[in-house]
Amino acid sequence: MHKGDIFFTRTSETIEEIGFPSVMLSEPQDTVFSGFVLRGRSLEKPGQLVNIFKKYVFFTNAFRKEMVTKSSMTTRALTSGTALSAMRVKFPLEATEQKKIGELITRLDYLIAANEQAPKLVIKIVKNFLANSFY
Repeated sequence: MHKGDIFFTRTSETIEEIGFPSVMLSEPQDTVFSGFVLRGRSLEKPGQLVNIFKKYVFFTNAFRKEMVTKSSMTTRALTSGTALSAMRVKFPLEATEQKKIGELITRLDYLIAANEQAPKLVIKIVKNFLANSFY
């Protein structure tokens, strides 16, 4: 395994949940590879897809549609390395553009996560205030 490898879930209960990805963003240390995931690695020149961009490009509607249509469903949904290698993904060719897109979406992810935490923090503050207000 190497930095930049992409891991896809190989099986799922439903076809819609098959093949969700995760990107190895740092060099792995003392890592074990699981048979429950498929490893993807670009066959093209190294660096064709920027790692921060990889975090998001495989969640696009177009790629998710590819994943669902090229996977099979029996008792469980299943995809394979052969199916994965036949899938196509569109992306900007310029690494600088990929990096800008990845950084922008990462910032949006952080903002969304922060805003999801804000109401919980307000509720906690109000509960603490109320708990300590009536002695």
